[in-house]
Amino acid sequence: MERYQYARAVEKMMEAIPKEIGERKFHSEKHAYACSAEEKYAHCKYLLNNVLSLFDIGKKEKASRHLAFAQALLWTQSKFSIKELMEANMPDEAEFSEYK
Repeated sequence: MERYQYARAVEKMMEAIPKEIGERKFHSEKHAYACSAEEKYAHCKYLLNNVLSLFDIGKKEKASRHLAFAQALLWTQSKFSIKELMEANMPDEAEFSEYK
């Protein structure tokens, strides 16, 4: 995916998070089932706010993981269907040309 596609996906995901929620990073050993919806949204916001900066410094794989994890958390909150998430960050057709 290109930077503009990450930006578009991040923008779409941010729209699903209530505006009054702040961002918050959680300890890596905290389980999702032990978090409130507000905590999940706060962590999503933290992840999404870092996606483009990670991409910009060449950490595309980490940016992809952050985006995917935020999408999964938002999916658990019924903000998006699997189909909507798949369409949110589809690569350009040209990226698939080598597999045709």
